[in-house]
Amino acid sequence: MTNSQTVSELLESQNLKWIFVGGKGGVGKTTCACALAILLAQRDRKGDSNNVLLVSTDPAHSTSDAFDQQFSDEPQAVKGISNLSVMEIGQSGKKLFDQTDTPFGSMLNQVLNSAPGIDEAMSFAVLMDQVQQMDFRVVVFDTAPTGHTLKLLALPKTVTNFMGNIGPLGGLVKTLFGMLSSNSNDEEDNDNNQSSSQSSSSSTSDGDINPLNKIENITQQSRKVMELLKNPEHTTFVCVCLPDFLSLFETERLIQQLVFQDMDVSHIIVNQIVTTERIDPCHQCLQRRGVQEKYLEKIDQLYSDTGLQLVKIPLLFNEVRGVAALSEFAKMLLQPDT
Repeated sequence: MTNSQTVSELLESQNLKWIFVGGKGGVGKTTCACALAILLAQRDRKGDSNNVLLVSTDPAHSTSDAFDQQFSDEPQAVKGISNLSVMEIGQSGKKLFDQTDTPFGSMLNQVLNSAPGIDEAMSFAVLMDQVQQMDFRVVVFDTAPTGHTLKLLALPKTVTNFMGNIGPLGGLVKTLFGMLSSNSNDEEDNDNNQSSSQSSSSSTSDGDINPLNKIENITQQSRKVMELLKNPEHTTFVCVCLPDFLSLFETERLIQQLVFQDMDVSHIIVNQIVTTERIDPCHQCLQRRGVQEKYLEKIDQLYSDTGLQLVKIPLLFNEVRGVAALSEFAKMLLQPDT
């Protein structure tokens, strides 16, 4: 393979905090994300267990299979790799506002349910805020296939747009919540069957579960996430594709959408390239290589002058599973021609 570059630029950067890895389903995103996380962890052998975090945002998690180790929604150290932890987040659409036991909570739930994707968007904002508070030096995101990834990255904007639409009603909603909360407390005070401690606890609970305050807090988190996603010194995207028509088409669509969202795209990893230099190729291999050559040339034409780093990885004969195999694959991200 010729004209192949490496991911060394990602390793040399001391400012990058978030690296998203994505592309069409089945192109090797998880393998590339795991390998990149290993390289980043190996770069910093300082004995700090919180250097690198790999987060799987794909509902069909594959990181546990890739490392041959079970992970959960809490960071867990990878056996055999110092400075690297992995977490697989749960369904992002879980409810954040389930206080339907008050009139206001029930009304707000109806409003949120009428806004497509708002619940998922707020969950994503909370996730990103939590990841940031974990204080890992760099976080690699193994994302879902292209369509889901684009939706995921647009979620912070969904929250801010939603709040912008209801913004003029914010004052009225706050007043309404105050009235409902006050009436609820008055009823509790007049109820002789409840102790004073129960009334106090219930009053405190009403204040703590104010859904509007929760929305406002998450909106602020979303604005902060949007700023960080658009900061090329903080965040970048690595696309993974195969040298075929469908994969190239989705990669170009992904890049265009990322650019439209003002996100930085730094690398394209072209995976599973059939090589004929080191083996005696069969007829099928030669035919497949001929098809790939056409799209490899197209990839070079599209991206060679854009500043994107094109990393070309050969098709391997063995599956890449476990720390040892992933570490060997990681070496090819730095020396793809070997």
